[in-house]
Amino acid sequence: MRRHPKIQTERLVLRKVHRSDLDRVFLGLSNPELTRYYGVHYHSKEATREQMRWYRRLERKDFGRVWALSVQAKGHDLQGVIAIYNWNKRNKSAEMGFWILPQFQQQGMIAEALKALIPAAFAYMGLHRLYATTEPENLASIRTLESLGFTYEGLQREVEKKGTGWISLRMYSLLRSDLDFIPDLPTAVGLL
Repeated sequence: MRRHPKIQTERLVLRKVHRSDLDRVFLGLSNPELTRYYGVHYHSKEATREQMRWYRRLERKDFGRVWALSVQAKGHDLQGVIAIYNWNKRNKSAEMGFWILPQFQQQGMIAEALKALIPAAFAYMGLHRLYATTEPENLASIRTLESLGFTYEGLQREVEKKGTGWISLRMYSLLRSDLDFIPDLPTAVGLL
């Protein structure tokens, strides 16, 4: 397994998620405003440990990578998470998901982080295709994906169970050929 890349922008640091980030992950994933369009919601730190185990399993089993998003001016406290998972090495594809604490939303931080991360992930993971799904009502995520050049592929009708019902998801994708630039790996990332 390759080492985990650390990525830096003018305002942000994307680093590996650590066990010590549990409190910040709980802060995010227990917030109803944040999890309204997210697949999980936790009511305790103990329950949030399952999410932390999922993050570690992705790395350990080489099924994906997870980055803690930190604002440089705020130290290295986790303010959000970007995960690339369901990594299919044969088909060179993976799924992407992200969240950021409400007080950091609407400031362009996810878009800034993804602009740096996506080309590096294509290089680092050897991807041909990166895809993301979002609920049709999640306009902020839709705007972010579209601003980054993701193509809307269609609506997956009632594809996922949420609460007591079924939800539909919008599918977006980005191909290697959609990117203007894929950096040489050593110049793209610092390795942890």
